[in-house]
Amino acid sequence: MKINNIMQLRNLFALSSVASAMILTGCGGGEDDNKTSTPDTPAVISIENTSINEGNKGSSKSLSIPISLSKKSAEDIELGYSFEDISAINGEDYSAKSGKIIIPSGSRRAQIDVLIHGDDKHEPDEHFKVHLDSVTNAEINDKNSSATITILNDDSVPTLTFDTVIQSATENVGVITVPVSLSAESGFDVTATVSLSGTALLGDDYTLNETEVYFSAGETFREIELSIIEDPIPEGGETIFVTLEQIENAALISGEGSSHTVVILGDIGLNDTGLTKFSDGVVSNLSFEPASHPGQDASYGRDVNEAGNNDHGHAGFSFTKIDFNGNPLPATSENWSCVQDNVTGLVWENKQPDLTIEKENGEDDVLETPTGDSWRAGNFTYAWHNSNIKDNGGSSGSQRTTKNSLPKDRPVTVTNGYCGFTKDPGRKDKIYCDTQAYITEMNRVGACGFNDWRAPEASELRSIANYEQPEVTTVPESNFFSNLETNTNYLSATPGADNEASAWCYDFGDGHVKLCQKGVYQSFIAVRNKK
Repeated sequence: MKINNIMQLRNLFALSSVASAMILTGCGGGEDDNKTSTPDTPAVISIENTSINEGNKGSSKSLSIPISLSKKSAEDIELGYSFEDISAINGEDYSAKSGKIIIPSGSRRAQIDVLIHGDDKHEPDEHFKVHLDSVTNAEINDKNSSATITILNDDSVPTLTFDTVIQSATENVGVITVPVSLSAESGFDVTATVSLSGTALLGDDYTLNETEVYFSAGETFREIELSIIEDPIPEGGETIFVTLEQIENAALISGEGSSHTVVILGDIGLNDTGLTKFSDGVVSNLSFEPASHPGQDASYGRDVNEAGNNDHGHAGFSFTKIDFNGNPLPATSENWSCVQDNVTGLVWENKQPDLTIEKENGEDDVLETPTGDSWRAGNFTYAWHNSNIKDNGGSSGSQRTTKNSLPKDRPVTVTNGYCGFTKDPGRKDKIYCDTQAYITEMNRVGACGFNDWRAPEASELRSIANYEQPEVTTVPESNFFSNLETNTNYLSATPGADNEASAWCYDFGDGHVKLCQKGVYQSFIAVRNKK
Protein backbone atom coordinates (compact mmCIF):
# COMPACT_ATOMS: atom_id res chain seq x y z
CA MET A 1 0.00 0.00 0.00
CA LYS A 2 2.85 2.34 0.93
CA ILE A 3 4.72 1.38 -2.23
CA ASN A 4 1.72 2.35 -4.43
CA ASN A 5 1.43 5.71 -2.72
CA ILE A 6 5.07 6.42 -3.32
CA MET A 7 4.74 5.56 -7.06
CA GLN A 8 1.74 7.91 -7.45
CA LEU A 9 3.65 10.76 -5.82
CA ARG A 10 6.59 10.25 -8.22
CA ASN A 11 4.29 10.30 -11.29
CA LEU A 12 2.56 13.45 -10.04
CA PHE A 13 5.94 15.19 -9.57
CA ALA A 14 7.06 14.25 -13.13
CA LEU A 15 3.90 15.67 -14.73
CA SER A 16 4.29 18.88 -12.77
CA SER A 17 7.89 19.29 -13.98
CA VAL A 18 6.92 18.88 -17.67
CA ALA A 19 4.13 21.45 -17.36
CA SER A 20 6.52 23.93 -15.78
CA ALA A 21 9.02 23.47 -18.60
CA MET A 22 6.35 24.10 -21.24
CA ILE A 23 5.25 27.30 -19.53
CA LEU A 24 8.84 28.65 -19.42
CA THR A 25 9.43 27.95 -23.15
CA GLY A 26 6.34 30.02 -24.27
CA CYS A 27 7.37 33.16 -22.32
CA GLY A 28 9.12 35.80 -24.37
CA GLY A 29 7.23 34.95 -27.58
CA GLY A 30 6.67 37.83 -30.09
CA GLU A 31 9.19 40.40 -31.38
CA ASP A 32 10.06 43.68 -29.70
CA ASP A 33 13.06 45.97 -29.40
CA ASN A 34 14.21 44.16 -26.25
CA LYS A 35 14.51 40.78 -27.93
CA THR A 36 18.09 39.60 -28.15
CA SER A 37 19.37 36.85 -30.39
CA THR A 38 21.05 33.83 -28.99
CA PRO A 39 23.84 31.92 -30.68
CA ASP A 40 21.39 29.42 -32.14
CA THR A 41 18.80 32.05 -33.24
CA PRO A 42 20.66 34.85 -35.17
CA ALA A 43 18.98 38.13 -36.15
CA VAL A 44 17.58 38.36 -39.70
CA ILE A 45 18.44 41.54 -41.69
CA SER A 46 16.15 43.15 -44.31
CA ILE A 47 16.48 46.25 -46.53
CA GLU A 48 13.50 48.33 -47.66
CA ASN A 49 12.54 50.00 -50.97
CA THR A 50 12.44 53.82 -50.80
CA SER A 51 12.06 56.90 -53.02
CA ILE A 52 13.03 60.57 -53.09
CA ASN A 53 12.41 63.65 -55.28
CA GLU A 54 15.51 64.39 -57.34
CA GLY A 55 15.71 68.16 -56.67
CA ASN A 56 17.04 71.01 -58.80
CA LYS A 57 20.06 71.10 -61.07
CA GLY A 58 23.26 71.85 -59.20
CA SER A 59 21.93 70.61 -55.86
CA SER A 60 22.53 67.32 -54.05
CA LYS A 61 20.91 65.76 -51.00
CA SER A 62 21.45 62.73 -48.81
CA LEU A 63 19.14 59.72 -48.80
CA SER A 64 19.17 57.17 -45.95
CA ILE A 65 18.16 53.68 -47.04
CA PRO A 66 16.62 51.89 -44.02
CA ILE A 67 17.83 48.48 -42.77
CA SER A 68 15.97 46.54 -40.10
CA LEU A 69 16.84 43.53 -37.85
CA SER A 70 14.33 40.97 -36.69
CA LYS A 71 15.82 41.17 -33.17
CA LYS A 72 18.71 42.66 -31.30
CA SER A 73 22.06 40.98 -31.58
CA ALA A 74 24.27 40.24 -28.62
CA GLU A 75 27.27 40.91 -30.88
CA ASP A 76 28.25 43.59 -33.43
CA ILE A 77 27.11 42.76 -36.95
CA GLU A 78 29.23 43.49 -40.03
CA LEU A 79 27.08 43.98 -43.16
CA GLY A 80 28.45 44.22 -46.72
CA TYR A 81 26.48 45.95 -49.52
CA SER A 82 26.81 46.95 -53.18
CA PHE A 83 24.96 49.01 -55.80
CA GLU A 84 23.52 48.21 -59.22
CA ASP A 85 22.43 50.79 -61.82
CA ILE A 86 19.08 50.23 -63.47
CA SER A 87 18.11 53.52 -65.13
CA ALA A 88 19.86 55.81 -62.65
CA ILE A 89 23.62 56.14 -63.19
CA ASN A 90 26.06 56.09 -60.31
CA GLY A 91 28.16 59.24 -60.42
CA GLU A 92 25.57 61.14 -62.44
CA ASP A 93 22.15 60.67 -60.86
CA TYR A 94 23.46 59.50 -57.51
CA SER A 95 26.80 58.84 -55.81
CA ALA A 96 27.53 55.77 -53.70
CA LYS A 97 30.29 53.24 -53.08
CA SER A 98 30.04 49.59 -52.13
CA GLY A 99 31.23 48.91 -48.63
CA LYS A 100 30.45 47.62 -45.15
CA ILE A 101 28.70 48.99 -42.09
CA ILE A 102 28.88 47.88 -38.47
CA ILE A 103 25.57 47.46 -36.66
CA PRO A 104 26.37 47.73 -32.93
CA SER A 105 25.08 45.03 -30.60
CA GLY A 106 21.71 45.89 -29.17
CA SER A 107 20.57 47.83 -32.30
CA ARG A 108 17.65 46.80 -34.48
CA ARG A 109 17.96 49.50 -37.12
CA ALA A 110 20.67 50.86 -39.42
CA GLN A 111 20.96 52.83 -42.69
CA ILE A 112 23.06 53.12 -45.83
CA ASP A 113 23.57 56.73 -46.99
CA VAL A 114 23.79 57.79 -50.65
CA LEU A 115 23.89 61.19 -52.34
CA ILE A 116 21.15 62.10 -54.85
CA HIS A 117 21.96 64.66 -57.58
CA GLY A 118 19.23 66.94 -58.94
CA ASP A 119 18.69 68.13 -62.52
CA ASP A 120 16.26 70.22 -64.57
CA LYS A 121 15.46 67.48 -67.06
CA HIS A 122 11.90 66.27 -67.49
CA GLU A 123 12.41 62.52 -67.56
CA PRO A 124 11.05 59.18 -66.33
CA ASP A 125 11.60 58.21 -62.71
CA GLU A 126 15.05 56.63 -62.34
CA HIS A 127 15.99 53.52 -60.37
CA PHE A 128 18.98 51.77 -58.86
CA LYS A 129 19.35 48.82 -56.48
CA VAL A 130 21.16 48.19 -53.20
CA HIS A 131 22.17 44.57 -52.52
CA LEU A 132 23.05 43.10 -49.14
CA ASP A 133 25.99 40.86 -50.03
CA SER A 134 27.53 39.50 -46.84
CA VAL A 135 26.98 39.46 -43.09
CA THR A 136 28.59 38.20 -39.87
CA ASN A 137 26.70 37.37 -36.67
CA ALA A 138 23.34 37.57 -38.48
CA GLU A 139 21.42 36.29 -41.48
CA ILE A 140 20.14 38.13 -44.58
CA ASN A 141 16.46 37.81 -45.38
CA ASP A 142 16.31 36.06 -48.75
CA LYS A 143 13.13 37.91 -49.71
CA ASN A 144 14.43 41.36 -48.70
CA SER A 145 18.10 41.12 -49.56
CA SER A 146 17.83 43.91 -52.18
CA ALA A 147 16.02 47.24 -52.29
CA THR A 148 14.95 49.31 -55.31
CA ILE A 149 15.59 53.03 -54.87
CA THR A 150 13.44 55.38 -57.00
CA ILE A 151 14.54 58.92 -57.87
CA LEU A 152 11.27 60.70 -58.60
CA ASN A 153 11.16 63.23 -61.45
CA ASP A 154 9.98 66.60 -60.16
CA ASP A 155 10.59 68.72 -63.29
CA SER A 156 7.77 70.05 -65.47
CA VAL A 157 7.68 69.52 -69.22
CA PRO A 158 9.92 71.90 -71.22
CA THR A 159 8.46 74.54 -73.51
CA LEU A 160 8.85 74.77 -77.28
CA THR A 161 9.69 78.22 -78.65
CA PHE A 162 10.31 79.66 -82.10
CA ASP A 163 13.64 81.48 -81.81
CA THR A 164 12.51 84.34 -84.07
CA VAL A 165 9.03 85.62 -84.77
CA ILE A 166 9.43 86.74 -88.39
CA GLN A 167 11.78 86.54 -91.35
CA SER A 168 11.60 87.50 -94.99
CA ALA A 169 13.22 86.21 -98.16
CA THR A 170 12.94 86.46 -101.91
CA GLU A 171 11.57 83.65 -104.07
CA ASN A 172 15.04 82.60 -105.24
CA VAL A 173 16.38 82.00 -101.72
CA GLY A 174 15.97 78.23 -101.98
CA VAL A 175 15.59 76.77 -98.48
CA ILE A 176 14.43 78.74 -95.44
CA THR A 177 15.12 77.40 -91.96
CA VAL A 178 12.84 78.14 -89.01
CA PRO A 179 14.68 77.50 -85.72
CA VAL A 180 12.80 75.90 -82.80
CA SER A 181 14.21 75.40 -79.29
CA LEU A 182 13.33 73.48 -76.13
CA SER A 183 13.66 75.44 -72.90
CA ALA A 184 15.54 72.55 -71.26
CA GLU A 185 16.81 69.08 -71.99
CA SER A 186 14.24 66.32 -71.73
CA GLY A 187 14.66 62.68 -70.87
CA PHE A 188 11.84 61.91 -73.29
CA ASP A 189 11.73 62.23 -77.08
CA VAL A 190 9.74 65.35 -77.98
CA THR A 191 7.65 65.55 -81.13
CA ALA A 192 5.38 68.16 -82.68
CA THR A 193 3.45 68.41 -85.94
CA VAL A 194 4.15 71.45 -88.14
CA SER A 195 1.01 73.43 -88.99
CA LEU A 196 1.08 75.91 -91.90
CA SER A 197 -1.25 78.66 -93.06
CA GLY A 198 -1.08 82.07 -94.75
CA THR A 199 -1.49 83.52 -98.23
CA ALA A 200 1.33 81.41 -99.72
CA LEU A 201 0.12 78.01 -100.91
CA LEU A 202 1.79 74.76 -99.88
CA GLY A 203 2.85 72.94 -103.03
CA ASP A 204 2.59 76.01 -105.26
CA ASP A 205 4.72 78.57 -103.45
CA TYR A 206 6.71 76.36 -101.09
CA THR A 207 7.14 72.81 -99.81
CA LEU A 208 7.65 71.48 -96.30
CA ASN A 209 10.59 69.08 -96.06
CA GLU A 210 9.49 67.36 -92.81
CA THR A 211 5.98 67.46 -91.37
CA GLU A 212 7.19 66.70 -87.85
CA VAL A 213 9.75 68.29 -85.54
CA TYR A 214 11.59 65.61 -83.60
CA PHE A 215 13.87 66.16 -80.60
CA SER A 216 15.57 63.01 -79.38
CA ALA A 217 16.14 62.87 -75.62
CA GLY A 218 18.73 65.47 -74.66
CA GLU A 219 18.38 67.65 -77.79
CA THR A 220 17.26 71.26 -77.42
CA PHE A 221 17.47 72.69 -80.96
CA ARG A 222 15.92 71.74 -84.29
CA GLU A 223 15.10 73.51 -87.56
CA ILE A 224 12.04 73.36 -89.78
CA GLU A 225 12.98 73.56 -93.46
CA LEU A 226 10.79 75.22 -96.07
CA SER A 227 11.78 75.13 -99.75
CA ILE A 228 10.59 78.24 -101.57
CA ILE A 229 9.41 77.65 -105.14
CA GLU A 230 10.50 80.30 -107.63
CA ASP A 231 8.08 81.10 -110.44
CA PRO A 232 8.07 83.57 -113.37
CA ILE A 233 4.74 85.15 -112.40
CA PRO A 234 5.03 88.78 -111.18
CA GLU A 235 3.22 88.93 -107.86
CA GLY A 236 3.12 90.63 -104.50
CA GLY A 237 4.45 89.39 -101.21
CA GLU A 238 3.03 86.27 -99.56
CA THR A 239 3.10 84.95 -96.01
CA ILE A 240 3.56 81.57 -94.34
CA PHE A 241 2.41 81.25 -90.73
CA VAL A 242 4.18 78.39 -88.94
CA THR A 243 2.83 76.89 -85.71
CA LEU A 244 3.17 73.59 -83.85
CA GLU A 245 0.41 71.15 -82.91
CA GLN A 246 -0.01 67.65 -81.41
CA ILE A 247 2.97 68.19 -79.14
CA GLU A 248 4.18 65.26 -77.06
CA ASN A 249 6.33 65.55 -73.90
CA ALA A 250 6.52 69.35 -74.14
CA ALA A 251 4.29 72.43 -74.18
CA LEU A 252 4.18 75.34 -76.63
CA ILE A 253 5.14 78.65 -75.07
CA SER A 254 2.29 81.14 -74.85
CA GLY A 255 2.49 84.58 -76.42
CA GLU A 256 5.54 85.69 -78.37
CA GLY A 257 7.51 82.77 -79.72
CA SER A 258 4.48 80.54 -80.18
CA SER A 259 4.47 81.07 -83.96
CA HIS A 260 6.74 82.20 -86.77
CA THR A 261 5.94 84.23 -89.89
CA VAL A 262 7.81 83.84 -93.16
CA VAL A 263 7.31 86.65 -95.68
CA ILE A 264 8.10 85.77 -99.29
CA LEU A 265 8.93 89.11 -100.84
CA GLY A 266 7.09 89.50 -104.13
CA ASP A 267 8.22 90.83 -107.46
CA ILE A 268 5.55 93.49 -107.16
CA GLY A 269 5.48 94.73 -103.60
CA LEU A 270 2.36 96.78 -103.04
CA ASN A 271 0.87 97.72 -99.71
CA ASP A 272 -2.84 98.17 -99.33
CA THR A 273 -4.47 101.28 -97.91
CA GLY A 274 -5.15 99.99 -94.41
CA LEU A 275 -8.89 100.64 -94.76
CA THR A 276 -11.05 98.02 -93.02
CA LYS A 277 -14.15 100.15 -92.36
CA PHE A 278 -17.08 101.07 -94.61
CA SER A 279 -19.30 104.08 -95.18
CA ASP A 280 -22.92 104.57 -96.19
CA GLY A 281 -22.36 108.19 -97.08
CA VAL A 282 -23.30 109.37 -93.59
CA VAL A 283 -21.56 107.06 -91.13
CA SER A 284 -17.95 106.28 -92.01
CA ASN A 285 -16.99 103.66 -89.40
CA LEU A 286 -19.18 100.73 -90.37
CA SER A 287 -17.93 97.15 -89.95
CA PHE A 288 -19.91 95.92 -92.98
CA GLU A 289 -20.36 97.09 -96.54
CA PRO A 290 -23.85 98.57 -97.02
CA ALA A 291 -25.77 97.38 -100.07
CA SER A 292 -26.36 101.02 -101.04
CA HIS A 293 -22.60 101.63 -101.42
CA PRO A 294 -20.97 98.49 -102.88
CA GLY A 295 -17.39 97.98 -104.08
CA GLN A 296 -15.62 99.85 -101.30
CA ASP A 297 -11.87 99.62 -100.71
CA ALA A 298 -12.24 97.66 -97.46
CA SER A 299 -13.73 94.71 -99.39
CA TYR A 300 -10.60 94.07 -101.45
CA GLY A 301 -6.86 93.50 -101.28
CA ARG A 302 -4.39 92.53 -98.58
CA ASP A 303 -6.37 94.30 -95.86
CA VAL A 304 -9.06 91.63 -96.29
CA ASN A 305 -6.79 88.60 -96.81
CA GLU A 306 -4.52 89.45 -93.88
CA ALA A 307 -7.23 90.55 -91.45
CA GLY A 308 -6.45 89.43 -87.93
CA ASN A 309 -2.74 88.87 -88.59
CA ASN A 310 -1.83 92.25 -87.12
CA ASP A 311 0.93 91.49 -84.64
CA HIS A 312 3.31 93.04 -87.14
CA GLY A 313 1.11 95.74 -88.57
CA HIS A 314 -2.43 96.93 -89.07
CA ALA A 315 -4.57 94.89 -91.50
CA GLY A 316 -2.46 94.04 -94.57
CA PHE A 317 0.67 95.86 -93.40
CA SER A 318 3.55 93.76 -92.10
CA PHE A 319 6.66 95.30 -90.54
CA THR A 320 9.74 94.08 -88.65
CA LYS A 321 11.70 96.27 -86.25
CA ILE A 322 15.50 96.30 -86.64
CA ASP A 323 18.18 97.47 -84.24
CA PHE A 324 21.11 99.72 -85.25
CA ASN A 325 23.29 96.69 -86.00
CA GLY A 326 20.73 95.10 -88.33
CA ASN A 327 19.22 92.48 -86.02
CA PRO A 328 15.46 91.83 -86.23
CA LEU A 329 13.53 92.62 -83.05
CA PRO A 330 10.17 91.52 -81.62
CA ALA A 331 7.20 93.70 -82.48
CA THR A 332 6.96 94.65 -78.79
CA SER A 333 10.47 96.16 -78.64
CA GLU A 334 10.44 99.73 -77.38
CA ASN A 335 13.76 100.77 -78.94
CA TRP A 336 14.51 100.25 -82.61
CA SER A 337 16.41 102.09 -85.33
CA CYS A 338 14.87 100.86 -88.59
CA VAL A 339 11.78 99.13 -89.95
CA GLN A 340 11.53 96.54 -92.71
CA ASP A 341 8.37 96.52 -94.78
CA ASN A 342 7.78 92.82 -95.27
CA VAL A 343 5.43 93.41 -98.18
CA THR A 344 7.52 95.74 -100.36
CA GLY A 345 10.90 94.66 -99.01
CA LEU A 346 11.92 98.26 -98.35
CA VAL A 347 13.81 99.13 -95.19
CA TRP A 348 13.05 102.51 -93.62
CA GLU A 349 14.89 104.36 -90.92
CA ASN A 350 12.89 105.00 -87.77
CA LYS A 351 13.10 108.68 -86.88
CA GLN A 352 14.38 109.45 -83.41
CA PRO A 353 12.72 111.66 -80.74
CA ASP A 354 12.56 115.39 -81.38
CA LEU A 355 15.63 117.35 -80.32
CA THR A 356 15.63 121.02 -79.39
CA ILE A 357 18.90 122.41 -80.69
CA GLU A 358 18.75 125.80 -78.95
CA LYS A 359 19.73 125.68 -75.28
CA GLU A 360 19.52 128.68 -72.97
CA ASN A 361 22.80 129.62 -71.30
CA GLY A 362 22.11 132.63 -69.14
CA GLU A 363 21.20 135.47 -71.49
CA ASP A 364 22.60 133.76 -74.60
CA ASP A 365 21.36 130.83 -76.61
CA VAL A 366 23.82 128.14 -77.64
CA LEU A 367 23.39 125.29 -80.11
CA GLU A 368 23.54 121.71 -78.85
CA THR A 369 25.40 119.24 -81.03
CA PRO A 370 23.52 115.93 -81.39
CA THR A 371 24.98 112.79 -79.88
CA GLY A 372 24.32 109.14 -80.62
CA ASP A 373 21.35 108.69 -82.97
CA SER A 374 19.76 112.02 -82.08
CA TRP A 375 20.98 113.52 -85.39
CA ARG A 376 18.08 111.57 -86.95
CA ALA A 377 15.52 113.49 -84.86
CA GLY A 378 12.01 113.57 -86.29
CA ASN A 379 11.70 117.37 -86.08
CA PHE A 380 14.84 118.13 -88.12
CA THR A 381 14.33 119.63 -91.60
CA TYR A 382 16.48 119.59 -94.73
CA ALA A 383 16.67 121.12 -98.19
CA TRP A 384 16.49 118.96 -101.33
CA HIS A 385 19.87 118.36 -102.99
CA ASN A 386 21.05 115.92 -105.66
CA SER A 387 24.33 116.65 -107.46
CA ASN A 388 23.76 113.87 -110.03
CA ILE A 389 22.67 115.61 -113.23
CA LYS A 390 21.24 112.35 -114.60
CA ASP A 391 18.34 112.23 -112.16
CA ASN A 392 18.03 115.64 -110.49
CA GLY A 393 15.54 117.04 -113.01
CA GLY A 394 17.89 119.73 -114.26
CA SER A 395 18.63 121.31 -110.90
CA SER A 396 20.71 120.10 -107.96
CA GLY A 397 18.36 121.96 -105.64
CA SER A 398 19.64 123.80 -102.60
CA GLN A 399 22.96 125.46 -103.27
CA ARG A 400 25.98 124.45 -101.26
CA THR A 401 28.19 127.34 -100.21
CA THR A 402 30.79 128.05 -97.58
CA LYS A 403 28.17 130.05 -95.75
CA ASN A 404 25.71 127.20 -95.30
CA SER A 405 28.34 124.53 -94.65
CA LEU A 406 28.19 123.28 -91.06
CA PRO A 407 31.28 123.77 -88.87
CA LYS A 408 33.26 120.57 -88.22
CA ASP A 409 33.59 121.31 -84.53
CA ARG A 410 29.86 121.98 -84.17
CA PRO A 411 27.89 120.58 -87.17
CA VAL A 412 24.52 122.07 -86.24
CA THR A 413 22.34 124.93 -87.56
CA VAL A 414 19.03 126.66 -87.00
CA THR A 415 19.42 129.22 -89.82
CA ASN A 416 20.18 127.02 -92.85
CA GLY A 417 17.55 124.43 -92.02
CA TYR A 418 17.05 122.95 -88.59
CA CYS A 419 19.37 120.01 -88.21
CA GLY A 420 22.60 118.74 -86.76
CA PHE A 421 25.07 115.91 -86.99
CA THR A 422 27.33 114.28 -84.43
CA LYS A 423 30.79 115.74 -84.04
CA ASP A 424 33.25 113.39 -85.73
CA PRO A 425 36.87 114.34 -86.59
CA GLY A 426 36.93 111.39 -89.01
CA ARG A 427 34.31 112.93 -91.29
CA LYS A 428 36.16 114.00 -94.47
CA ASP A 429 33.47 115.70 -96.54
CA LYS A 430 31.84 118.98 -95.80
CA ILE A 431 28.40 118.57 -94.38
CA TYR A 432 25.21 120.49 -95.09
CA CYS A 433 21.65 120.49 -93.92
CA ASP A 434 20.35 118.80 -97.09
CA THR A 435 19.06 115.40 -98.17
CA GLN A 436 22.22 114.29 -99.97
CA ALA A 437 24.39 115.00 -96.94
CA TYR A 438 21.92 113.10 -94.78
CA ILE A 439 22.10 110.02 -97.03
CA THR A 440 25.90 110.23 -97.10
CA GLU A 441 25.94 110.22 -93.29
CA MET A 442 23.51 107.26 -93.07
CA ASN A 443 25.81 105.22 -95.32
CA ARG A 444 28.98 106.42 -93.59
CA VAL A 445 27.81 105.13 -90.19
CA GLY A 446 26.20 102.01 -91.71
CA ALA A 447 22.83 102.63 -90.07
CA CYS A 448 21.11 99.34 -89.20
CA GLY A 449 23.93 97.43 -90.86
CA PHE A 450 23.40 98.87 -94.37
CA ASN A 451 25.37 101.28 -96.54
CA ASP A 452 23.00 101.60 -99.50
CA TRP A 453 20.57 104.15 -98.11
CA ARG A 454 18.87 106.56 -100.51
CA ALA A 455 16.09 109.08 -100.75
CA PRO A 456 12.63 107.50 -101.24
CA GLU A 457 10.44 107.91 -104.31
CA ALA A 458 7.12 109.68 -103.79
CA SER A 459 5.24 106.41 -104.43
CA GLU A 460 7.34 104.68 -101.77
CA LEU A 461 6.44 107.32 -99.18
CA ARG A 462 2.79 106.82 -100.02
CA SER A 463 3.15 103.02 -99.76
CA ILE A 464 3.48 103.13 -95.95
CA ALA A 465 0.54 105.53 -95.45
CA ASN A 466 -2.27 104.11 -93.32
CA TYR A 467 -5.55 105.63 -94.45
CA GLU A 468 -7.49 104.32 -91.47
CA GLN A 469 -5.66 106.44 -88.92
CA PRO A 470 -7.85 108.67 -86.75
CA GLU A 471 -8.14 112.44 -87.23
CA VAL A 472 -7.94 112.11 -91.03
CA THR A 473 -4.17 111.58 -91.15
CA THR A 474 -2.32 108.89 -93.08
CA VAL A 475 0.77 108.69 -90.90
CA PRO A 476 2.06 105.09 -90.57
CA GLU A 477 1.21 103.44 -87.27
CA SER A 478 3.46 104.62 -84.46
CA ASN A 479 4.05 101.04 -83.28
CA PHE A 480 6.59 100.83 -86.09
CA PHE A 481 7.17 104.39 -87.34
CA SER A 482 7.69 106.77 -84.45
CA ASN A 483 8.31 110.51 -84.43
CA LEU A 484 6.90 111.20 -87.91
CA GLU A 485 5.46 114.67 -88.44
CA THR A 486 1.92 115.38 -89.69
CA ASN A 487 2.30 119.14 -90.10
CA THR A 488 5.01 119.10 -92.76
CA ASN A 489 5.93 117.53 -96.09
CA TYR A 490 8.40 114.69 -96.59
CA LEU A 491 10.84 115.18 -99.45
CA SER A 492 11.20 112.42 -102.03
CA ALA A 493 13.95 111.71 -104.55
CA THR A 494 11.53 112.41 -107.41
CA PRO A 495 12.17 115.78 -109.11
CA GLY A 496 9.40 117.68 -110.82
CA ALA A 497 9.25 116.99 -114.57
CA ASP A 498 8.35 120.54 -115.60
CA ASN A 499 9.45 122.42 -112.51
CA GLU A 500 13.23 122.28 -112.17
CA ALA A 501 13.12 124.05 -108.82
CA SER A 502 10.59 121.60 -107.35
CA ALA A 503 10.53 117.97 -106.21
CA TRP A 504 7.65 115.73 -105.25
CA CYS A 505 6.91 115.29 -101.58
CA TYR A 506 4.29 113.56 -99.47
CA ASP A 507 2.14 114.98 -96.70
CA PHE A 508 1.22 112.37 -94.06
CA GLY A 509 -1.20 114.93 -92.61
CA ASP A 510 -3.62 114.88 -95.53
CA GLY A 511 -2.32 111.97 -97.64
CA HIS A 512 -1.50 114.09 -100.69
CA VAL A 513 1.48 113.91 -103.04
CA LYS A 514 2.44 117.45 -103.99
CA LEU A 515 5.28 119.56 -105.39
CA CYS A 516 7.64 121.26 -102.92
CA GLN A 517 10.40 123.75 -103.66
CA LYS A 518 13.81 122.15 -103.47
CA GLY A 519 15.27 125.00 -101.44
CA VAL A 520 12.60 124.99 -98.73
CA TYR A 521 13.47 122.96 -95.66
CA GLN A 522 11.17 119.99 -95.16
CA SER A 523 11.11 116.70 -93.28
CA PHE A 524 13.02 113.71 -94.64
CA ILE A 525 13.26 109.95 -94.08
CA ALA A 526 15.78 107.56 -95.65
CA VAL A 527 15.05 104.20 -97.27
CA ARG A 528 16.91 101.30 -98.86
CA ASN A 529 15.95 98.54 -101.28
CA LYS A 530 15.51 94.86 -100.55
CA LYS A 531 18.34 92.60 -101.69
